[in-house]
Amino acid sequence: EPKEHLIQAVVEDVGRGLAVQVMTETRRTLDNGGMKRLDGKGYRKPGGVFLTLLRKHVTADNYKQLMKDSRKRQQDHRRAMVRKVEVEALERIGAPAPMFDTVGKATAAAAAAAAAA
Repeated sequence: EPKEHLIQAVVEDVGRGLAVQVMTETRRTLDNGGMKRLDGKGYRKPGGVFLTLLRKHVTADNYKQLMKDSRKRQQDHRRAMVRKVEVEALERIGAPAPMFDTVGKATAAAAAAAAAA
């Protein structure tokens, strides 16, 4: 599952017992032919089956919060990767890295420079 952090968050949130129960249901579903996607154009991947079955066991609010947290983590990760690529590109051309990131927070380099001063 590409969203390994989401599965980990599910286990932490709902507990290992329920996660194992849903995983068992997922395997059983996949062994019995899988689960069609809502658009009817194929079958869900194992992670999709797991999350679909999970919805039956948790409250709607709990499920929404898990998805919201997952999107936030993905956005944070994506921003960090973009930042890393930008800094590496600046280093290749010999330019100094910016002292602030894209949201105005001091970078680690800026914090280290301030501490040394």
